[in-house]
Amino acid sequence: MTSPTSVPAFSRRSFLAGSAAGAGLLGLSLTGCSPKSGGTTSSDLTFWKPPVGELKWDTAFYKKLLKKSVGDKGKSELLVIPWENAETKYTAAFASKKPPDVTYQIVPWMNKFRGTNALLDLRELLPDVIKNVNGVAPETVRSVAAGPKGEVYGIPFGVGHFVLALNEDVWDAAGQPDLPTTYEEMIPFAKALTIDKSGKKLGESGFDAKNVASYGYQVTKDSNYLWNYLWNYGADLLNKDNTDIGFDNAEGRAGLSVLKKIVDSGAVVPLTKYSDDSKWAELIFKGNVAMAWIPSVSDDFAKRYPKARLKVLDIPKGPAGQFTVGGAGFWSIATKSDNTDGAAKLITDLTSEANSKAALTAIMTYPVKDQGPEFFDGITNKLQRDVMIAGMQQTKYARLDKMAPFNPGDVLLAKIMDYLIGRADLDKMIKDSSDQVKTMAAAAK
Repeated sequence: MTSPTSVPAFSRRSFLAGSAAGAGLLGLSLTGCSPKSGGTTSSDLTFWKPPVGELKWDTAFYKKLLKKSVGDKGKSELLVIPWENAETKYTAAFASKKPPDVTYQIVPWMNKFRGTNALLDLRELLPDVIKNVNGVAPETVRSVAAGPKGEVYGIPFGVGHFVLALNEDVWDAAGQPDLPTTYEEMIPFAKALTIDKSGKKLGESGFDAKNVASYGYQVTKDSNYLWNYLWNYGADLLNKDNTDIGFDNAEGRAGLSVLKKIVDSGAVVPLTKYSDDSKWAELIFKGNVAMAWIPSVSDDFAKRYPKARLKVLDIPKGPAGQFTVGGAGFWSIATKSDNTDGAAKLITDLTSEANSKAALTAIMTYPVKDQGPEFFDGITNKLQRDVMIAGMQQTKYARLDKMAPFNPGDVLLAKIMDYLIGRADLDKMIKDSSDQVKTMAAAAK
């Protein structure tokens, strides 16, 4: 079985959205969960979602489940909305008298819609499902769907996260230096794996920086795995009350300084080298870079680079622990739904053992519940399967963006990139970031 995924993009939006980038977010393995009856005045059921896998597969898979939940008593409607249009259509629908009964939610949307009472508290309808989720889901995933009084606005059904991949051919060519375990150790390791076209390593006499065959590491301009450098050192994007940045402190400066040090080491692909995401994404498979954060291996890359050998490294440690940027998808029910029983039944079916495993294997992402390596036996390509099995063991380190009434991610990525490229020093970048976030926070009140 192969997955309906395409070329993996490294952009923040596509990763968190769970697009067809190999970071689709689907499937919480639960069994024996039945919905508690709620108020229902209609037998019809509407279900809206963006495509998580390839459109044809996505539509067929979910249409079948929706029809099963409705049965012969009512009408069913599945609407698969392009990612770029989803939030706009959701906003209009939730403001209307008849929003879709069940929707796929991601973190930015959930933050928005639960604040307008558009999403139903699911504790009464799905107590068994919620109990099972709270027992297995990482706290950062559960908290995204939680309200201040314990409300549950969404059922997480999977976690996508980045893994740090190593091209083993480059590692072999460098003499297999000891693998790094911290972000500081990644710097000399990356330098040892930066080799020019004549075979000389960075730092050796005669090394030609203009003709590099493989760089040790890559940092791309729109990838939020840079948050790892804040979290692992004890800082965050925002402060506790979401009124300012959370990295104007010793911890944040330490993490960002380590990031800057590796960028300036000569072992990182020049940050302005490519404007096309797909160019960045293929470097690790071609052997032009030794280390890169990836969400998974797409069918496209597995076919184009059948001889690629990738090893998933342990998540690097920092003074505050081990974290990797993650994303999650949730099933939610509209407060205005007039078929809450049917909606609850659909979510129960979506999160069943068989359905979640089928979907997870198809789109290659990680279950919330701990599973053995046989969980991904349905993935026949060895490279894809090995990466998924290794990544599944690291789901416990996945961390989601902090909940806030606004999304500062893109702004902060741009500011940090200014610092890394040399357009601003650390103090100026932090001040500019703080000013921008304060403005956004004030506007969101």
